[in-house]
This record gives sequence, C-alpha cells and structure tokens, in this order.
Amino acid sequence: ASLANGASLLTLMAMVSFKQDERDGDFLNKPRALQNLPRQNPLRALLEGWAECSGKYDPEKLSPLLQKAVSNRFFLVENKPGSPTFVVRDVGNGYSRSAEYWLSKAIGHRVEDQPDHAYGKWLAEVYANVLRTGTPSLDDVDAVITWPQQPRISYRYQRLVMPFASTRDSTLLLSATVIDSGIDLRVKPA
Repeated sequence: ASLANGASLLTLMAMVSFKQDERDGDFLNKPRALQNLPRQNPLRALLEGWAECSGKYDPEKLSPLLQKAVSNRFFLVENKPGSPTFVVRDVGNGYSRSAEYWLSKAIGHRVEDQPDHAYGKWLAEVYANVLRTGTPSLDDVDAVITWPQQPRISYRYQRLVMPFASTRDSTLLLSATVIDSGIDLRVKPA
C-alpha cells in the first residue's frame, strides 16, 4: 500500500512532532576539556590526526587512525551551506549488533532518520553545535536508545566530534566513540 499524496516514510517522520518530555533524561552528555584528554585515551590520536590534517578531511590519513584507535566506531556526516540537516556519508563497522541493521542503510539519509528518531534529533543538535563553533567537542555520553523490537538499551561512551572542510562546498563532521561503562550521568536517588 502506498502512502497518500506520495509522501515517503522519511517525509512523514520529519513531520512527526515527538513530545520531548517523554524522552527527558534519555540522552545525557557532560562536556570535557580537549586539553585534558589523556595521552593514553584512543580519542587523543584522532584529535592529533585532526590537527595534522589542518581542517581538511583526509581519508587516507584518518582511516587507519579510526581502525586502530576506536575500532571503526565512527560516523561521518555532511552539512551543506544553508542546510539544517546532516546527511550520513560513512559509518564504521565497529558498532553493536543492535545498530547493524540501521547503520547498513544509513548512508545518504539524515542523522535523525534512524529507528530512534529522538536520539537522531539529539545527535543532530550536537553536530549543529560543532558546526556553529567550528571546533571539536569531547563529551561523556549516557544515552538510552530504543531499537525496534528490542528493549531500551543504555549506551555509555566518550564521543569526539571534529569538523572538516570537504572537497565539495560543505562541512564534514567526524564523530568517533569509545565505549566507557564507567560513565554514569544518571541522577541517583537520595
């Protein structure tokens, strides 16, 4: 069955207004100072790679770093001038099996067009902030994500997002993550 007026599923998802209060507290982050990133942290090598690239995206230089430092846990998104959207251009294969299905189909779609739309919208806001400042961001993240036909799953990780100029008239953002089960940003009852 086709959708009325030829509207695609993605168009409908973009029009859906999710009640934010239903997901309050699901996506928490704590900013970290880049200069305090320890030398032994795998994200340090990526940050140094970003500096060596002088703001230009160099896949030949960055791909080995992504493999070695973060076991290919990365998202590469693109933003064109004047556009509020971030389109997925590449995804590493180091994510959990829960995410595999969507990630295998993510390239070419907006960041928020994933099964957990609220999580995607939250990520898009993080990317927009990096785009606005033009500087990398480092955060501890404690997120509860909902995948189809699965219970809600808690993910705790450290995330580094770095902006790059692309060969086209656009900005690329590279988001790399390292799982860290020691991160716990949930408020504890007294």
